[in-house]
Amino acid sequence: MPNGMSGQTYGATLKWNTPIRGLMLGASESRTALSGIVQAPMPFGPGGSYVTVNGNFDLPMFYVPYYFGRYERGKVMLAAEATRLAVNGSLTFPVVGANAEVEDIRSFYGMASYKPAEKLTVGGYYSYGIDHHWSHSGPGRFQRDYTLSGRYDFSGFFYAKAEEHIVGGTLYGYSQIDNPAGLKTDTTLTIVKVGVNF
Repeated sequence: MPNGMSGQTYGATLKWNTPIRGLMLGASESRTALSGIVQAPMPFGPGGSYVTVNGNFDLPMFYVPYYFGRYERGKVMLAAEATRLAVNGSLTFPVVGANAEVEDIRSFYGMASYKPAEKLTVGGYYSYGIDHHWSHSGPGRFQRDYTLSGRYDFSGFFYAKAEEHIVGGTLYGYSQIDNPAGLKTDTTLTIVKVGVNF
């Protein structure tokens, strides 16, 4: 999408600080309509060579609900969120015509952290998503991520963080074009970073 997408997005959020100390519950909803120009490689001629073809992407108005909660007490924090992304758009290329772009992704995550020391936080989370529109099973239909993490705050402005991810499935963020030999169904990822807060 060389020029990005354009359209409208609007929504609202409601949060409730419950009578239970440290517990917050909430819900939100956003509505979006998007469109844009798409460039994609397509096979052309003998030998399997590719040419870049322009097409149009159109996504009529759809809504995304979120439900979330957070509990924080002393050195412990627990949080969870669930959402659904149900879209029904179209991707149109010359000659090829229009193809339906339909998804019904339902996902959630749960996370927990603990502060064994004032400047040190350890934790983990689990996230899972599945496309209910797909009628067949397989790694392309879902994705799950087990993560362990640690964070050290040198000051109120500067921190270091490390994460270890164990990912199964290929539902999110993988490019078939950049991986011509196929996608791995299981991936591990180690992330180490430093950050500055203003």
